[in-house]
Amino acid sequence: MPYYENATPDELISAMKAAPSKKIYQRILIIHQLLMGIKKKDLLKLNIFSVQTLNRWIRQFNEAGIDGLYEKQRSGRPAALSNDEKSKLAAIIDDPKSVDETFWTGRKLHGYLKKELGLELGYSTLMATLGRMGYVQKFPRSWPVKQDEELREAFKKRLAEILSNEENEIWFADETGIQGDPRPRRRWVKKGEKSLLPYLGTHLRESVIGGVCPKSGEFVSIVVPFVKTDIFQIFLDEVNREIGDRKIIMVLDNASWHKTKKLEWRNIEPLYLPPYSPDYNPIERLWLTLKARYFADWIAKNQEQLTDRVVEALRSFLLAPDQIKSICSIEH
Repeated sequence: MPYYENATPDELISAMKAAPSKKIYQRILIIHQLLMGIKKKDLLKLNIFSVQTLNRWIRQFNEAGIDGLYEKQRSGRPAALSNDEKSKLAAIIDDPKSVDETFWTGRKLHGYLKKELGLELGYSTLMATLGRMGYVQKFPRSWPVKQDEELREAFKKRLAEILSNEENEIWFADETGIQGDPRPRRRWVKKGEKSLLPYLGTHLRESVIGGVCPKSGEFVSIVVPFVKTDIFQIFLDEVNREIGDRKIIMVLDNASWHKTKKLEWRNIEPLYLPPYSPDYNPIERLWLTLKARYFADWIAKNQEQLTDRVVEALRSFLLAPDQIKSICSIEH
């Protein structure tokens, strides 16, 4: 039973009024009722708590008075890694070569931390810690090593000069190829099960030439079996029909058919990208989005079906200039 000397009924009533939570209020109320002569068996008939819980509250009151009924601050699970250890972890993730590694897998990193740094850290805890530190796993993109940084900087300055004049209208053009067999994508499967994706192996392919204006969201595209100078001229004619009497600057890569002297540019002024610089052409992002939406895990049974799918995908963007502006934004 509760010790009467630890608190008077009036003190318990005052404590109930100041209770910070419903849980604490209930505990003080039960002690008060016991001190007022209500039997334990009658309180247990309420089926709100067990006899073990009731005895624990009485024991806490007897040991520390009213304060013993309050929730004790829990220390919680200690941090998996200290700030210093997190800094070291970030350093070796950002630069694997600093510890004679070329890349990290989760398992390899976990083993290294345990063996070389003596960190007793579970694999799942490590993955959760990396997530909280802002790391995610991505497939690396292939990146050309023949870039000329001086030429790239010169192009960026030229582009900035063009954009500084609001009268200038700039477009970006490029070609892309679309395969009839699907692009496999990562997906969740149950452990032990195989994830299969059918393919025909017929090597169906369609080519697309496109041009976008990131500012207005305008988009011009044609579907072609292949690309050469005469076909690229057809694309230029389509763009000229779209822009009418407007003068535009069109950014392109250095493909041979983009530089043939017999091309008739009319109201288009070409501006060529530095070599190996597809990252400076925002239409590349449009191609990636188009393929992800319409051709991931999709298979064409024949050339006609592939062509219809390509036309459907292109039309979806033709009707959505706001999407074009978002995807191809130069400030992206």
